[in-house]
Amino acid sequence: MSAWMPADPPFDPDTFSGVGRLFPLPQVAAFPHVVTPLHVFEERYVALTTEALASDGLITMAVLAPGWEPDYAGRPPLSEVGCLGKVISHHKTPEGRYNLLLLGLRRVRLKEELDPPLAYRRSRLELIHEQESTSSVDAESVREQQSLRKQIVSLLQGKIAGGAAAEELAHTLSCTAALGAVADLAAHSLPISSELKLRLLGEGDAVQRCRLLLEAVGAPASDDEPFPPRFSNN
Repeated sequence: MSAWMPADPPFDPDTFSGVGRLFPLPQVAAFPHVVTPLHVFEERYVALTTEALASDGLITMAVLAPGWEPDYAGRPPLSEVGCLGKVISHHKTPEGRYNLLLLGLRRVRLKEELDPPLAYRRSRLELIHEQESTSSVDAESVREQQSLRKQIVSLLQGKIAGGAAAEELAHTLSCTAALGAVADLAAHSLPISSELKLRLLGEGDAVQRCRLLLEAVGAPASDDEPFPPRFSNN
């Protein structure tokens, strides 16, 4: 797993064409804030990559909907959400294949596929609004966000190999990385279901992503509950 810790390459939604080159896979392969390695070998996706590298470097990782197998070589249905990414490193092999590092930029909804079809599929995209934690929220929300971050980082530390680099990454996740980036790295890295990964990819609220993750792995959503506990609404 790899998180993008420096400032992300500039992405200006106002100048984005709104059209995505689609690279569908059977399951979620990319999240925003995360660098994903890809080996591109199918002819249509080699053509997609060549076109992307010659222009803006953008590729949209889409997800094949259930039942895609009989029509994989054609245009099987796609899930509604995907991840718009940018190639930050690439190598073309002597066989004409590509090895890429793709940085996830934004969550997107696939709105309408474009015709005429090219070697690869294209779709109009809608950028999903990202709701990040801020310092202007009330004290209770701040405590919850701190607790969520602590629990998510604790889960991730079990996935990070030892050494100075691991310590630096853990420190960054604990102190300086945006909560949304921490949640996306966990969603990308932890052993959770494909269905949950897709739900997390479509969720723009960083706090809600953390809650969903912790619920899925059996961890409490917050360890800062007051005492005595609040009355329930029943």
